[in-house]
Amino acid sequence: MTTLRHDTDHNDVCNAADRHIVVVAPPGTGKTCLSVRLAATIAQDLEPTERVLLVTFSNQARVQLEREAARQLDHDRRRRIEVTNYHGFFWRAVWANRRALGLPLDTQIRSRRTRTEALKAADADGVARLAKHDGVLEALAEQRFERFRDDRTPDQGALDRMLATLEHEQQQGRLVFDDLGALFWRLLETFPVLDKAYKTRYPVVIADEHQDASELQDSVVRRLGSRRLIILADPMQLIYGFRGSRPERLQRHVEESQSEFELRTPHRWHQDKAAGRWLLAVRTRLVGNPDPTPAPPSLKVIRERYFNAMMTHVKIGAANAFRDGMASVAVLAAWNSDIGKLRTYLCKQGLYPRQLGSGDDFEEACGDIEQLPLLGDIQSVAHHAVVNRSGNCGGLIA
Repeated sequence: MTTLRHDTDHNDVCNAADRHIVVVAPPGTGKTCLSVRLAATIAQDLEPTERVLLVTFSNQARVQLEREAARQLDHDRRRRIEVTNYHGFFWRAVWANRRALGLPLDTQIRSRRTRTEALKAADADGVARLAKHDGVLEALAEQRFERFRDDRTPDQGALDRMLATLEHEQQQGRLVFDDLGALFWRLLETFPVLDKAYKTRYPVVIADEHQDASELQDSVVRRLGSRRLIILADPMQLIYGFRGSRPERLQRHVEESQSEFELRTPHRWHQDKAAGRWLLAVRTRLVGNPDPTPAPPSLKVIRERYFNAMMTHVKIGAANAFRDGMASVAVLAAWNSDIGKLRTYLCKQGLYPRQLGSGDDFEEACGDIEQLPLLGDIQSVAHHAVVNRSGNCGGLIA
């Protein structure tokens, strides 16, 4: 295994033997490195047929974990650890058992727009009511199970109509990504032999970025992690509240765990440790705890009352960064309208930025992006066409 830099917090986590632990991992504190190291530490004591399931939320996080695993681990330890994200993990199970689920062999992932139109045809008023509640309509398949229902769940009549339509769509092989978790849960609930097989295969679960997990995803890791369950999360980075993420869910893990750790050493800022220490101090102050760490000399804060006045500062800052040898510059803004203004202005100034985020249909774009994790599966590549379209989820000009 590759030699790792010393970190007392990392060592404490890897030495912990409790069944259920929570690790609060702020940005830049080496969480990716720790996740792989921890998985390897645990994997060495598993039976030959057992695996550590290292599951994360996004495709980007999965890729980072795989790269770190390739850096740290030899072949024997690497094969004992399965690095995946939820969509990829659920899809492989659904694809392998599609006949048992009543799905046709040529089942494919379709856009959410297609699913929504089918639901509207069955109950337009019900769809309109659900659209007011973030995340419910997208994850409607989970409403089959009473444990995933809440105060946003429609009345029984509307729910029955929409679930019947959803069932028909699935039987025709027209899935959306949000179906996959519910279909996986159905497999575990319907076929005890599969439930036992998954629990036996993955007795240890390390759940990365778990602040963004939905109730179903949280239930899955709790169900599988019978021997050990390690939660890595940062409540300040919760960004998927609109998809069912809740801070209370993470707090429940804290209350039920035997040990809680927090990573406090900056690793990401190799050339500017002062910036890393200051950023961690800022989050300490944000939760109400004093921290006298001063801002680094390299930090420059500019305040303007109006957005248009800020654009000149963006231009000057970007130009100075390129002059000083930077290969790329990122400019982030809160709103798509601001991104449009920045892009137009910078183009007129001769900088010609590349914008991430365009197009007219956000949901179609999300569907396209979410298909990317499946490109590692040969079945997925054979059965799915990924449309080359970017989403209007702007906020980054690089």
